[in-house]
Amino acid sequence: MAARRRTLHRRVSPRATNAAARTLVIALTTVVLATPALAQDAALRERLQRLLDGEERPLVSPIAPGETTAERMYVDLGFTLREVFFNVNNPDSTSMRLWQTQADLYGYVSYAGAHQAYLRLNLDYRTYSPGDVLSDTQGQGQLAEPILAAAWYRFDWAAAQRIAGHAPGSNNARLTLGRQRVSIGAGLVLDDDLDAAVAELTLGSLEASLVGGVTPKHSTIDFDGSRPDFDTSTHRQFLAAQLRWQDNPALQPYFFVLAQLDDNDTKRAILNVGGVAVPTEFGYDSNYLGLGATGSFDESWVWALEGVYEWGTSTSNPFDYTTGDLMPPTRDHINAWAGVGSLTYLFNDEHDSKLHAWVMAGSGDTDRRSGNQTLGGNARNTTDQAFNAFGYVPTGYALAPGLANLLITRIGGSTRLGEAIGPSLRVGADAFLYAKLDADAGATIDTVRGQSFVGGAMDIFAKWHIAPDIELDLRYGMFVPGDAIPDQNDDVHHLVYLGVSYAF
Repeated sequence: MAARRRTLHRRVSPRATNAAARTLVIALTTVVLATPALAQDAALRERLQRLLDGEERPLVSPIAPGETTAERMYVDLGFTLREVFFNVNNPDSTSMRLWQTQADLYGYVSYAGAHQAYLRLNLDYRTYSPGDVLSDTQGQGQLAEPILAAAWYRFDWAAAQRIAGHAPGSNNARLTLGRQRVSIGAGLVLDDDLDAAVAELTLGSLEASLVGGVTPKHSTIDFDGSRPDFDTSTHRQFLAAQLRWQDNPALQPYFFVLAQLDDNDTKRAILNVGGVAVPTEFGYDSNYLGLGATGSFDESWVWALEGVYEWGTSTSNPFDYTTGDLMPPTRDHINAWAGVGSLTYLFNDEHDSKLHAWVMAGSGDTDRRSGNQTLGGNARNTTDQAFNAFGYVPTGYALAPGLANLLITRIGGSTRLGEAIGPSLRVGADAFLYAKLDADAGATIDTVRGQSFVGGAMDIFAKWHIAPDIELDLRYGMFVPGDAIPDQNDDVHHLVYLGVSYAF
């Protein structure tokens, strides 16, 4: 099938007269369709990486008090080999097919839990079908970034006190330095790999966290797909603080504040829009204040709730939506919000069965054609009301939109099949519904103005531990477009993922 090309990333000579600028009115339809497509490319890359990463390996140093110095040392070395086939048929007659061989080499060293170090190398060899979407930015037949997936050192004060023969009580302090996965709150505003320092302090039932870090520059996918090199050169700085109360399992409230500074190298570029050279400036500095809680009703019901307010400044769209004239960009205030809530029922049976329901939403902006990009983004001298952040919430395999201007519901469950097939075969399914909060506002996917219903989706997965060291991972996603999806993109969207892992 034909591949979608990133023409907006091509830099051209900065020649734009007023007459040429007015051709942007004619080219506006192209902009409306192309800019969310770039965002969807970014979402596709991000979803692909999430699927390939798998679950975080639990790190445990089983050291009992009173051991000798030699016995306090715990070393875990491992090697995981994964072969993956990934295919997605997009609703606009494009596709992507990927064969991947991924080798994870890791080493974990712990001295009685007081001093811990972890290193993981990701040798990720990917081959895309020639001409498929994303193959122009993800090199053919070469190792993908990042090779250094994680590298950190951690000091645990309570464990050090135990080594010294002191009872640490209910207080503790931990410091982790290096490349690591950092998540704030429910992961709505930040859930990504950072080169960071994370300090955690526990005082009785109060847990405080401080985070300072930057994105790994050459391996982070940015949310603004209209910025050149958004998926190969991203540099953003983060500073966050979080407080959580943990004394009551039925109610554990928390709040956090996070500041993000745009330090990307590309601040200005000339973009080709409908054959017209469009000078474009980039910049998105944002702050987030979040309030949430987790808890349970009894042994069966578990719930979580989080609301976020976003403020800061963003850079406006480079031309006037009405006339098509090129306009000097403005730095505009951000006033946005998002929320997520979930309710899970645990059957507490031998199959570890569970059902869950999620609701996710984020504010949108009526004058935005694209919910998350500068080109086709916020109109100059207006408040930017579209929510954008750096986290991850489960919005589906086949579509995976950002939350800007969307209301998303998710209902599903999972169970482990019986002994006749094998106790390690876990299967599950999720159903999704997507709708725009404002029918006239843009989203992070291509939508029609004036229509609200985006569509529905179904995800199915099966994870089978065929043997203690071999796992089969099968996932399928299907998206059925609604009235808000343009006619040229209204084919059913399929995603197929098959992975086989062998752990040495």
